[in-house]
Amino acid sequence: MSTNNTGRQDVVKEAFVRYIMAGVDEMLPITPALQKFITKPRSSRLRVCPSRMVDDVQDMLNTYRRSSDANGKAIDSPLPVMFIAFAKETSPIPTDRGRSVADVQNVNLNNTSGFYQVRMQHKSWRCQLVFVAHEHETATGMTDQMRLYMQRFKNHRWQIPWHHDGEEFETTGTFEDGFEPMESVIDVDGGRKNITIFAWDLTLNYVLPFVGDAVTAIQTGDVNIQVNP
Repeated sequence: MSTNNTGRQDVVKEAFVRYIMAGVDEMLPITPALQKFITKPRSSRLRVCPSRMVDDVQDMLNTYRRSSDANGKAIDSPLPVMFIAFAKETSPIPTDRGRSVADVQNVNLNNTSGFYQVRMQHKSWRCQLVFVAHEHETATGMTDQMRLYMQRFKNHRWQIPWHHDGEEFETTGTFEDGFEPMESVIDVDGGRKNITIFAWDLTLNYVLPFVGDAVTAIQTGDVNIQVNP
């Protein structure tokens, strides 16, 4: 039986990383660097930065080089690579985009579950996706292909799987700023001219469910409806 995980931010983060990784898996090797990129383990293609935004790309690259320094020459650490980072803080989304459900509602978690006491927080979370390559052509090829992945109609949203009391259900995440992000160029200190870095700033909108006890009876007017356990 799966562990209860409702109300947890790390579930949202893991779901979005899986969504991005699916786009990385689709990339075609249009340059020699991307030919090597697609053969690397998934964890070497997309790195998740722990609990902070990518504010200092130089430090991020230095950490990556040290962790990838297999031959004693950190400057030769394998590129391209992608990084994803999340802001420490989250916030409620504006009411014109959706309202949280503060009062307890008795709802079915899925088509076969009983009723549970549920509250829902509508939230937003800032996220950055960074593309790093030696050649401009490779970096551009990565952003173009990831943008095409996000533009596909079925990928305008991403699913967040939840588990509670042996029941499984999903909520949906969306992009506040649309699914056609524009990249900004990030400069690297130290005079390095052979690295191209593009960054996307994304805002994720999602529902964070808080699920309480199962409901054994529902009051509807004067009728007491018994719920099968």
